[in-house]
Amino acid sequence: MGDHYQRWQPDTCDGFEQGQGCSFIQVFDDAETDPDKIKPKHDKTEKKCKKHTLLSDRAAYDVVVDENTRKNKAWAVLKQFDPSLAEADYLWSIDKNSLLTILIPDHLTKLASLSADIQSFCDEEFGPDKVMIRRTI
Repeated sequence: MGDHYQRWQPDTCDGFEQGQGCSFIQVFDDAETDPDKIKPKHDKTEKKCKKHTLLSDRAAYDVVVDENTRKNKAWAVLKQFDPSLAEADYLWSIDKNSLLTILIPDHLTKLASLSADIQSFCDEEFGPDKVMIRRTI
């Protein structure tokens, strides 16, 4: 049947909302039928955001996959701590050093009270200096 191609524009890149983020073409092996084994691979870089522009095409892709995966897994971590959390309450940013910062407003009392536990869990899950949990007032 052949390989399947798709354009991927990760929401973790600078300028994503304005259409200025990275854009990659990914390829999937259509012969693989096990959904757990289907993994996209880098095929082509269409453009890089200003945060990733100095990286080679392949390095930019690898960094963006890591950033985006970590952001998505961190959302799942927060949901484990508070299943009632709404996606609109997931306030995050990724800096030029790939540090994911998650802001937890005090009005989210359950998460705010567990912020130290969430930080410890993230340090174990992702490694130190990969995710920072910050409470806001």
